[in-house]
Amino acid sequence: MATITLEYDGRNTVFKQLIQLFISLGGKVKIIGKDNVSAEALEIAKSYSDVKKGKVETRPIANLFNEL
Repeated sequence: MATITLEYDGRNTVFKQLIQLFISLGGKVKIIGKDNVSAEALEIAKSYSDVKKGKVETRPIANLFNEL
């Protein structure tokens, strides 16, 4: 495991999107300082970790139409 420390301008939208991509690929975020990662990025990370842990139940789309 490796730890990377980044300093960036919080107004840089491209860099924020890059961080969100990193999180969606399984990176973990530890927030230090005033510039926080957006709440959306943290939710993506939580959702991704829930999927990896098997906490999310999935169903085929065909079943959805049958239930309606």
